[in-house]
Amino acid sequence: MKKNFAKLTFLTLFIVTANSILPLESVNFEEALWSQVQALSLADYKKNIKDSPGGEVKDYKNWGQTIATVFQKLRSNSGNVNFELQYTIMKDSTFNAFAFPGGQFIIHTGLLEEMDKLIQKDTGSRQESSDFTKYREQYLAPVLAHELGHFYNRHSFKSYLAKIEKKPTKDENEESRDLELDADMSGILLMQKAGFDVNYFTKMLKTLNEIRQKDLNAGARPNPYFQSHPSPNERLSKINSEHKDIYEWAAKMEYAFSDIQTSRNLEKALKELDDALTTYPDNLDFQKARVVALHKIWIESALVEDLKLKSIIDLPSFRDNMVFDKKAQKSVTKKIPGDRAKFNKTLTAYRNLIKENKDPWFVSNFSVLLVYSPEKQDEANAIKLARSAFNVSQNIQTLNNLGFCHALAVLEGNAKLSKEIFKEMARTLNPEVEEFFKGQPRNNEAIQFAKDLKKAMQNKESDEEDVSAVILNASLLEMTTNKGIVKFYLTNYDSSSKWAEFMSKSAAVSIPSQTDGKTALVAGIHIGTTIKELLALWKEPNRKPKIEDGMEIWYYDGKSAKVYMREGIVHQIHLLGEDSPAYGTIKIGSDKALVEKELGKKYKKQNKFIIFDNKEKVGLSFDENKVERLLIFD
Repeated sequence: MKKNFAKLTFLTLFIVTANSILPLESVNFEEALWSQVQALSLADYKKNIKDSPGGEVKDYKNWGQTIATVFQKLRSNSGNVNFELQYTIMKDSTFNAFAFPGGQFIIHTGLLEEMDKLIQKDTGSRQESSDFTKYREQYLAPVLAHELGHFYNRHSFKSYLAKIEKKPTKDENEESRDLELDADMSGILLMQKAGFDVNYFTKMLKTLNEIRQKDLNAGARPNPYFQSHPSPNERLSKINSEHKDIYEWAAKMEYAFSDIQTSRNLEKALKELDDALTTYPDNLDFQKARVVALHKIWIESALVEDLKLKSIIDLPSFRDNMVFDKKAQKSVTKKIPGDRAKFNKTLTAYRNLIKENKDPWFVSNFSVLLVYSPEKQDEANAIKLARSAFNVSQNIQTLNNLGFCHALAVLEGNAKLSKEIFKEMARTLNPEVEEFFKGQPRNNEAIQFAKDLKKAMQNKESDEEDVSAVILNASLLEMTTNKGIVKFYLTNYDSSSKWAEFMSKSAAVSIPSQTDGKTALVAGIHIGTTIKELLALWKEPNRKPKIEDGMEIWYYDGKSAKVYMREGIVHQIHLLGEDSPAYGTIKIGSDKALVEKELGKKYKKQNKFIIFDNKEKVGLSFDENKVERLLIFD
């Protein structure tokens, strides 16, 4: 599988460099990794330029000299000038600049264009004026200083080393966010040493925040826990400025809303919202978020078997303008699952807001709570609310929750429609489930719901958790008669949650073992082996490595093998001759019958190779039913 360095931007940046490509003779694994990172970095840099749709721009509106000047000022005052710095201006309308671990930089024309607009807006200066170039330097310096902060701190290289040495580290995203904040601090120091005004660093982060807020208002839902980079509010909160406390509070609210979205730290998030409501008692966004928190706290108090199905409880992300801008079978008499006091508290909170708040996500949330009420009128209202929410906003959450309400309502005929809704949704979101529903009659109303959903979702990415919830609900409703869909869910979506345990037990379908498809060793190495382990087991390669398909190839002629690596990790192993080591019990020259005995008979043909897709992919070519070549890849 090809794996290129992620583009590293001022928004998403990760940089390290070295002075030169080191020879491989008699080197330790750190030197070998250093050399590999540099070689691949340069190759990626050149490939990005070559593959760019807009192409390279030799200069853009006379920005070239400014870029060179800012780089020179920052570098000459850094204390480390002994590296080859390369950069390219690329025609691209996005507000972006990024770098590669070897010290190469790409700057988008969209970034430069936006900076010119900011300068004119903030200063009134025109491009033809004598002071415009000085303003350009001040506005660009924070971007390049941040990148050089990563560069000089060797963040990427240290991260690779930690993985290779398997040192205990923080969550990868958390670690990356810490490195971003560290690069900010280093960037500010670089600006100070070079004589730039550090207030422009704050100004640039505010510009990034304006871009982020536009995305949030358009419906984007970034999750700070799952992002590799902190939000502009969080970055601004670490810099001493006049409004530092406001940015700290905004960053805290971003995490509180995310906690509620992901059902973590709910009690803490509820307290954060209660504190916020003491300052903003009439803020409807905070009131609605509080109700969602209460809803999820009640759900946590109930057993999954009593909840019957999984609802999707939605909540938009925190946005600055929320405060800173004024603009199954059951008996006829139902028992409320979980803590009844928490249920009633949540129900009351919803009722107090629902008359004035018709946001479809909020109405849909209310419907899946109201349907648990033992009152028949509440059931009818729940279905009515769920249907109205889907009519207004056709998405996975609202249709899932409409099917949910039909499943839990006692009213005759509802459960059957619910099952059909979830089957049609499952077909739409993952065509692979079709094999489990073949030959079953279909419901026209449910089919139309799914068509409406598909149409509304055109050109939109599906949230993986939402898709998982739909497949889970389809499996729960079919689990007594259709073990195939249950096994499919447990194999492809979830094998460790309470829902998985409950469904596995109820359907008598075992949860797949984590050791299924265990990786086979090739003379001690496998996909995922580190460069340190490879050097210890196979020693140094016989000849100079080459770059191909975004990976560095190490040649082991004595083993008739090639090893493809990236970031110090093995991604492919090619076995090419009779001297090659075995893959498990399979060697070059093994019979096809042995291969099928070891790997099974389920495979696909691709060119002259037969591909077996287990925990890792294995490709084999045959000559008269004898293995001729063997490729292992991820």
